[in-house]
Amino acid sequence: MTVLPAASWNVYDPQVIRWRLAGADRPASSARSPCCAPPSSPSPPAWRP
Repeated sequence: MTVLPAASWNVYDPQVIRWRLAGADRPASSARSPCCAPPSSPSPPAWRP
């Protein structure tokens, strides 16, 4: 079996997702994705025409 470097993985493949979530060596920061983290600075006001 040959394992490709992580940069070559399809991160959206369900098998890769399951394997990565099951891993004990997962960094704690991966539990919360950047999309769900609170913003580091306030968002600018919404643009209105």
